[in-house]
Amino acid sequence: MSERESIGSDSGIEDISEEHSRLYHYTDIGSLENIIKNQTLWATHYKGLNDSSEVQHMRPIIEEMMFRICNDTMRRNAKNSLLYRRILDKHGGLAVTSKWQAKNLVRIYYDLTFSAAGSAGEPYAEPYVVSFCSHSDKSTYVQKNGLLSQWRGYGAEGGVAIVFNTERLRRVLGTELQNYDYSAIYLKPVVYHESALQDDEEFKELKEALQQYVKGLDSDDKAMASSGDVFLPFFGCVTRFKHQGFEEESEIRITVSPVPEHTQEFATIKGLPAVRLKPTFDRRNRRGVNISRVAINDFPNKGNLPIQQIIVGPQQDQDAVVRRVNKIIGRKKIKVTKSETPYIPMNSS
Repeated sequence: MSERESIGSDSGIEDISEEHSRLYHYTDIGSLENIIKNQTLWATHYKGLNDSSEVQHMRPIIEEMMFRICNDTMRRNAKNSLLYRRILDKHGGLAVTSKWQAKNLVRIYYDLTFSAAGSAGEPYAEPYVVSFCSHSDKSTYVQKNGLLSQWRGYGAEGGVAIVFNTERLRRVLGTELQNYDYSAIYLKPVVYHESALQDDEEFKELKEALQQYVKGLDSDDKAMASSGDVFLPFFGCVTRFKHQGFEEESEIRITVSPVPEHTQEFATIKGLPAVRLKPTFDRRNRRGVNISRVAINDFPNKGNLPIQQIIVGPQQDQDAVVRRVNKIIGRKKIKVTKSETPYIPMNSS
């Protein structure tokens, strides 16, 4: 399997519209103006998210999964080989060796995916994220007026919630995948609890891929130990698992990972099919740090983003913001409403 084939063109752009027909993107008025003007969304590099360490939250779970896989595999091997048992004893026994190998293999996956640990000196697949709230599990009031905790994040400056049609947004991402080359592209719900992970299809795929990978390490057929088969379920799981403190948001996210430069060069050298267009990148200052972003829906002859409503959040002069929003959208057929949640200044007692 080639490197290009190993990362694949398979997508995680699932049809979630039946369960989540509307997605809410909370932002400020300046960002809204840019989104409407350019009909483009900007996905933020994962290190610029509110929890920059979130890709690490699932690491202990994967290490435990890998430990059990390694432990079972080594135990079977030890039953059939005296030499194997002696090697295990030399390295501290079954449990110690299994734990060491599990941590080492998981470290390799994390380093290659998210750090500049590969021979090319750049990460294999850096995730960029656009976050939405689904609110499908919330009350009718929240669906109509937005979530208070999200509005509080904007304080006196106020904010807006851009409401997207989920099915049409999914089609936009499908066109995005046709125009640009991505290692992975997802539209999926975030998972907040390990118990929910156990029923997640991608989690099951990850477990099966890791089992096959470890089995292949001890096999004469090294093709069985292809790390590429692990990449998509690994990436899809660790980029969707989030601390349970954020569960109220009921987040659904777009996650994209542009094909890195070294993979494009590899394809050229090997005579593989040419990559598509490279997405547009820029950098934005956030809390004094320059954070990389990648544009979504920025290709030639693109269509409009499927925005069906804008909710103006509670703020000091909500009516003035409504007038500004209406001016921004012009003649576009987008419904503008006001949140009925009362505005209470953050410093009030």
